[in-house]
Amino acid sequence: MANVEGACKATRHLLDMGHRRVAHITGLRTHSDAVARRAGYERALEEAGLAPDPALVREGDFEEQSGLAAAESLMQAGTPFTAIFAANDQMAMGAQLALFRRGLEVPRDVSLVGFDDQPSAAYACPPLTSLRQPAAEMGRAAVLALVDELRGKPFVQPIFDTELVVRASTAPPATLKARRAVRTPLEGRPRGTERMSERFTDIPVDRYVTIVEGRRII
Repeated sequence: MANVEGACKATRHLLDMGHRRVAHITGLRTHSDAVARRAGYERALEEAGLAPDPALVREGDFEEQSGLAAAESLMQAGTPFTAIFAANDQMAMGAQLALFRRGLEVPRDVSLVGFDDQPSAAYACPPLTSLRQPAAEMGRAAVLALVDELRGKPFVQPIFDTELVVRASTAPPATLKARRAVRTPLEGRPRGTERMSERFTDIPVDRYVTIVEGRRII
């Protein structure tokens, strides 16, 4: 499977949408797929003229809990980001839960991409953009490899391409609306009587500042 190319596709998809602060949740650093997918992520950034930022990378273990912990770590560190590319769908779903707990919506506040296109990806809320692997071809190749081995033929590892399946979890980075309460005098009321009114101020999404019900989240 072309892990490097697949990760490039995922990251390019986010870059083409306008994201410049793309976080990456890797698999275990000892796993060859994780290493290749991080290499693809970094290659796409470099091709776009962006230097990979180690502060935007967190290591997971391909399980949901590690994706949740990685996203929490990014937010607790105050690291600005507008998108996350996770090295598999399970970690992407864990990251989505972490965002939800902070009052952030996918893709309104943060875009999210996974890898593997597990059946559950199409039923996530919102449906998850992911890299699809050719499962039937991979299964067929595994059977042929076994047959070749039994016949004494050398095994040649095939390379499989991936397909980017775009769903509702990715969108261009939008300008966030920060809700601020300001005091303004009421006409016809005694001096000093005030009421609260709301004013919306545009904040560039790259600053990754959200105010939810008066609570500042970074």
